[in-house]
Amino acid sequence: TDGIHSKFDEVQIVGPGLVQRMKRHGIALVGGTAANAVVEKAQVKKVTSHMNCFSGIFLLMTNETLVDEVVSVKNSANGEARPCGGICVTNSSRNIVRRSEVAGNGTTDPGGPPAPIPNDFGIGLVGASHGNLLEENGVGGNINGLALFPIGAAAPTNNLIKRNVFVGNPPTEVFDKAGVQTGSDIRDFAGTAANNRFENNLCITYTFGGANVQPVTPPPCAGAEHDPATMFIPKMPQYAGHQNN
Repeated sequence: TDGIHSKFDEVQIVGPGLVQRMKRHGIALVGGTAANAVVEKAQVKKVTSHMNCFSGIFLLMTNETLVDEVVSVKNSANGEARPCGGICVTNSSRNIVRRSEVAGNGTTDPGGPPAPIPNDFGIGLVGASHGNLLEENGVGGNINGLALFPIGAAAPTNNLIKRNVFVGNPPTEVFDKAGVQTGSDIRDFAGTAANNRFENNLCITYTFGGANVQPVTPPPCAGAEHDPATMFIPKMPQYAGHQNN
């Protein structure tokens, strides 16, 4: 059971409020399987989604929707094979996720897609999600910070990821016990050809994978593991989302 489940256009879910301990998603906006059966122009604002078994906030076949100033923490403890996380955008287009705080989501259990690895995340662009904007979010302490995961041949494309803080994914304790392949700040299974754009994000680790997938160049993260000539080391006050939430 989802805490809040909607298949209607222009729904507004506005806090303050708390959705927690649901057996599936905390909040789910779900369109249908037909090409024209989508949810459009909804809003999810100023709510907290906490300790739900699947994603904290889940968009499926949902377009032109705003997720703004939400908190999504400690979700996806039982996602298993599903790629779940704090905020999951699946087969959805032209949505905005901004100024939100996402932390502590996911487990080290391997799942799929896109590979038998821990596939949970803070924010995920999954399947044929395209034209979405992720802006000014603070994402830390998740198994992966940002995940770009295809479903079959459908990969996330033409998304803009800018001015976010992806740091501390996975947390140090998880990294020490489970190893370096557990997760990273940005885990990219879409690659260069998907034309996802990264602008002025703060992150440390970037990993990529999948058949014939090439990494984004230059890497979208700052950090000693990358060429200093291509590093971007911003000042924290630039990040309104991380500063205000």
